[in-house]
Amino acid sequence: MRQRNLPLSIFAFVGGTIMLFSEAARTRDTTSSQSFYIVTHVFSDDLPSGYEEILQVMPQATDVCVRVIRISAANPYCGGQLVRAAIRIFPNTTVEKVAGSIDLCSYTEPEVAAALKRAPPKRAPVIEDAASQDIVARCRAQERVFGFPNPEEVDLKALERNDPGVSSVWDLNYKIRSRAFGKHFSFQNLPADKEKEFEDLGTKLLPELVSGTFDAGFGGYTCAKQKCDTNYLAWLLTGYAGAPANGDPSSVELVNAAALQLAHYASLSYARAWVTG
Repeated sequence: MRQRNLPLSIFAFVGGTIMLFSEAARTRDTTSSQSFYIVTHVFSDDLPSGYEEILQVMPQATDVCVRVIRISAANPYCGGQLVRAAIRIFPNTTVEKVAGSIDLCSYTEPEVAAALKRAPPKRAPVIEDAASQDIVARCRAQERVFGFPNPEEVDLKALERNDPGVSSVWDLNYKIRSRAFGKHFSFQNLPADKEKEFEDLGTKLLPELVSGTFDAGFGGYTCAKQKCDTNYLAWLLTGYAGAPANGDPSSVELVNAAALQLAHYASLSYARAWVTG
């Protein structure tokens, strides 16, 4: 009797094992990411130096489009935002190849969070300029959000040693940005023609920015310390219609001169006085 039931027992065991593996596969989701974007949140004690930057990687027919979008202070002197963007097309390739064969959908949020927790800093971090990241991957009908803190809050060597995969995911922004636009790419000190090109593209992308497409990358953000009625970028870019004119407080411009009846107008000039102690 036992010998007759043995095949059935083996079958039941194998069947149960297959079911377990199926459950694990469904939980982990081995489907390659369809697209992803990385939001870098930069905060500085020098407030105008802070910015939000979005690196987006998405398929475009048989190609892959990489865009980097920066939202920063318009200038150091007054409020207002400036949106600039650059684009690069990689022909005849896939999102996974552009990502260096890193499949974001093979990771789960708890798995990444646990890896970061296993690599605490050796000493209390001193943070002056913060640069955290949120990586948002489209996996089938779901979005997965992987949060990475400021680098000072993690022992990076321990993370690379213990969880090299998660460490590589954290480096993804730098690697793709460098590959697409060059290691020394910057939005600062650009020639006038290049500055205009980036500003025009940023303005062109405005409808997409305020549409809620990037909501997941700004989770927990507030609008003027209040809960946002809409998405964060829609609030931040309210009224934005293009790059504002640069203003220098040391210069003065006569406004609406045609409506004024002046016999003579002398432009004012201001001298900067430096006080040393």
